[in-house]
Amino acid sequence: MRALTEEQVRESFVNAAPDEVRVAAMPHDFLLTDWDHLDFLAWRDPRSRGRGYLVTESEGRPAGVVLRAAEGNGRARSAMCNLCHTMQPGDQVALFTARRAGEAGESGDSVGTYMCADLSCHETVRLAAPLAPSEIRASVDRRIDGTRARAEAFVGRVKRGAGMTAAGRVAVVGDALIDELRDDTGVREFVGGAALNVAVGLARLGLPTTLIAMVGDDEPGDRIRAYLDDFGVELVATPSPHGSSRAVSTRNAHGEPVYVFNEAAWNRRMHFGEEERRVIADAAITVVSCFPFDDAAQAAALADAVRDADGLLAVDPNPREGMMHDRAAFVEGFEALAALADLVKVGDDDAELLYAAPLDTVRDRMRELGAVAVLTTRGAQGAGVVTDAVAIERPIASVPGVIVDTMGAGDAVLSSAVASLLSEHPSDAAAWATLVDTAMEVAAATCRFEGALLRLPSALSGLDQGS
Repeated sequence: MRALTEEQVRESFVNAAPDEVRVAAMPHDFLLTDWDHLDFLAWRDPRSRGRGYLVTESEGRPAGVVLRAAEGNGRARSAMCNLCHTMQPGDQVALFTARRAGEAGESGDSVGTYMCADLSCHETVRLAAPLAPSEIRASVDRRIDGTRARAEAFVGRVKRGAGMTAAGRVAVVGDALIDELRDDTGVREFVGGAALNVAVGLARLGLPTTLIAMVGDDEPGDRIRAYLDDFGVELVATPSPHGSSRAVSTRNAHGEPVYVFNEAAWNRRMHFGEEERRVIADAAITVVSCFPFDDAAQAAALADAVRDADGLLAVDPNPREGMMHDRAAFVEGFEALAALADLVKVGDDDAELLYAAPLDTVRDRMRELGAVAVLTTRGAQGAGVVTDAVAIERPIASVPGVIVDTMGAGDAVLSSAVASLLSEHPSDAAAWATLVDTAMEVAAATCRFEGALLRLPSALSGLDQGS
């Protein structure tokens, strides 16, 4: 974390009344805090054991909440903290609640979850996850990252008031797979897929998210489920008779990924039954990415489910030539959904693959179909937005560090844009420019790390420009 003063900590509380801010007592060892070692700051009030505090970073700024500990515990002999996901004796886990920010909190609305009773989740996950002889460092780091993401998500739910309750989750529909990266240094595997990356990205941005995807009942499928669980993403899975999807990627001369897909990915299929339709119907926004639009039956089922929902709709075709059966059918299915969309994201590579046309031509086509806003991405040339009242173009962000991997750039842009769309409801040029600029910063930060996990600009603190 970035080092904070006592005043900055107090100012960060989003759900505290002035009296609560005034009486909040800092940890006894606050002046000795090793900020470089912290993923987030959490402590019990040394003057009042009924109060606690949790401070995370959101877009480079501190965001804190005041917690109330439930009296007694009444839990079983063992219990699990919902932040660090470690099993502990029941009396070492407690229910903490936080009044929501704004009018929702004033009306008595709150959120709660079980946490380590002493709020030591940051340390507990490290003690509970020692590196076993057969365990790779990345698996431990993933659990630590998951703890931080769940802490950030909890604070995010408090910040967003009543708008992101259980009936206001984000639904993401699309692919989930294993990315196998091959290059001169060897072979590495990551849990991925465009829709999965977007779902995890949204969760990291503090939005409760459900992913609807095909996942096999196999070891790779178990890894996908565990990864989603680490980041607090709910999964509604369609079973796969061919196992879990896999993409083997190499890099072309420009460093862009080139994919070869397995049989499961080639024959992917999603079922839209009662549970899937309920998730979409309850969502504040449904986000569709890398969907098999060239399967007419699946495309029609998705469109029917979306038409029955009251939430917003964002669509990214994100086509993969190696998974596409029929280009014309894909375009037909995509355009049927784009006509219903509040936001369509399309990149220059999508325009070339689907339409063999310039991006501006495809952008205008989306507007003609009825898309409320079209977000265009042009790689190193930046991104733009067009609506009835706005037409803007913004450059890529200049951030510290060198580009390591562009795999997750587009997914990070979509995640950030959706989060901004929900929280800010942009209507003028300035607001849309802020949305695009924020998305560019998030994408730039993501590209400074290997893999497609969304990163915030705050993750780049300490790096030199261009280092």
